[in-house]
Order: sequence, then structure tokens, then C-alpha cells
Amino acid sequence: MDTRSRKRLVSRGYGDGLGQAIELIAAPIILALFGAFLDSRFHTAPLFFLILFVFGAAGTFAAAYYRYRDRSAALDKDKPWTRRAERT
Repeated sequence: MDTRSRKRLVSRGYGDGLGQAIELIAAPIILALFGAFLDSRFHTAPLFFLILFVFGAAGTFAAAYYRYRDRSAALDKDKPWTRRAERT
């Protein structure tokens, strides 16, 4: 692997990490702000704020979990510890 390919691979990893970090923070905050707007509109105190914040946080954590699971499965593909023992 040449130097340019290695630098691109490392840079792509930073981009993925930054994107995931922004997703983990931005989605719940945006939904919470929308919930606060709905609360002010319908006079429901923190009801929509809390519901939408929890929904956003749960959704981003679920997405991160499934992304991690898929990436781990792809990296473990064809590794010795993932092969089934051949039965005779």
C-alpha cells in the first residue's frame, strides 16, 4: 500500500468518526428543539421535548450499534475464528 492510499484510508476514518459524532449530538438536539417548539405551541410543558429527545437519542444509538455490528462482521469475514468446523 502506497503512502497516498494509506493517507486516504486514515482520512476517511476521521471523516466517518466526525460524521458519527455530529449525528450522535445533532439529531437528538434538533428533535428536542422541535419538541420544545411543539410544547410552546400546544402548551404541553416538557412532553414533546422529552419524547422527541429520547426518540432521537435512541435512534442514533441504534444506528451506531447496527453500523458497528455490520462493520465488525465485514472485518471478521473469512477470519479463522469465524469459520465453522468441518464435520465429517
